[in-house]
Amino acid sequence: MHEKAAISVSLLSPKANKRTVGLVGSALLLLLGGVFAFCSLSSLRNGANSVHWPQVKGQVISLQWHSPSDGPDFPSVRYRYTIGGEQFEGENLCFGAASEASCKLSNLAANGPVTVFVNPANPRESVLLPGMSGVAKGFLGAGALLATLGAVVAVAALRCQETRG
Repeated sequence: MHEKAAISVSLLSPKANKRTVGLVGSALLLLLGGVFAFCSLSSLRNGANSVHWPQVKGQVISLQWHSPSDGPDFPSVRYRYTIGGEQFEGENLCFGAASEASCKLSNLAANGPVTVFVNPANPRESVLLPGMSGVAKGFLGAGALLATLGAVVAVAALRCQETRG
């Protein structure tokens, strides 16, 4: 009976609360950092691979420019291209933020020609601007920073000791 009381009292001590809060906080930071890093690495890998994809001629089938209240205008584009006699449609501008592509795609016109980079292993995957995105690199850095901060918080929480008077 005394063991249960000692355990429940130790869980309510300031030392246990600081550790619990620290460990939960570190777990959240590690999770968020991991998600940022995973998504960024996927985008960076696709961007790096897309530089080597073959180019085909395509046609813009719809084009809309969006104007957010803060930041540059960015396009939403649908395009059509043909591979081996089969027709495909795509809407991927780049492997990153669409706003990043806005200045590079300013010469697009509805029903106009466009160069499409197509994944040879999966012709349904295409992009207009191949290469690695600066936004994806930034998210990778943010993910690494959050994960590092999570690890530091975890170590601090595990080392947390109750101050004695």
